Amino acid sequence: MKILKKIACLSVLAASLCLTVTARADEPTFSLSKEGQTIVFKGGIDKVSSEALIAAINEGPNRIVITSQGGSMEDALNIAEVMQKHKIVLEVKDYCISACANFLFIAASEKKLLPDAVLGFHGGSTSSSAKKDTIRKAKASKNETVRQVAQMLERTWTFYESVGFDDELIVISGKLTRSVPTVYRVELKDGSEQKVFTEEKRFQAFMKAHIKQIKSFSFGPDSPLIYFPNLHMLTKYGVTGITDYPYPADQQAMDVLAKRLNDQDNFDIKLIGDYVRQ
Repeated sequence: MKILKKIACLSVLAASLCLTVTARADEPTFSLSKEGQTIVFKGGIDKVSSEALIAAINEGPNRIVITSQGGSMEDALNIAEVMQKHKIVLEVKDYCISACANFLFIAASEKKLLPDAVLGFHGGSTSSSAKKDTIRKAKASKNETVRQVAQMLERTWTFYESVGFDDELIVISGKLTRSVPTVYRVELKDGSEQKVFTEEKRFQAFMKAHIKQIKSFSFGPDSPLIYFPNLHMLTKYGVTGITDYPYPADQQAMDVLAKRLNDQDNFDIKLIGDYVRQ
């Protein structure tokens, strides 16, 4: 039961970032090219694409033009740490969503949105500041999966502290975008079909019964809602280095922008902007 209690606490924390805890083995869909001192990257963030992007950064370019729907938490953090070290400038061409927003945009020494680009956060329910003790205790667990999740989350918040980012912004994102229940996914070591649960109690029971057979697990709401914060909200929560941030004039303009992205890349998203809250 102690393991289940730790998993329950960590599941809330992992879900608060709405990202996969461990890298998936899927082949990535991405493109990467270099133009002088600029890297142009488009696609999802996973082990292969992140390694390619990190290798390109280490070759010397200091600017990235990105279009990304996000992906793995761990791989995005790997990129972000290298970006921070090399003081990378980031330009968002069409969109930077989920892990891209949570890590890459925040990590860049300078960042900007190009015209009609979107910065999108989604999910999030629990601020890190109240959960550090839970993570420290979970790191001492005898269960490898619990330890890995705890270490990943501690590393995430160490990174946030190093750049001065207050992840309360992600909590706000969760309140705005969590229109559907959290979905729990479990991958077993034997390679059998991924298990998917929409009820936390059933997820907990499965984890208890199969804890030694678990390869990885992830949490997040399958919601079409994406939070596109305005410049005031970003600076309020510690995002620095923003040099240009074109923002839709009203929700109607935001809806037009969402439709363009949906038509362009076969998305199904709805953008929520800041037009009342300050």
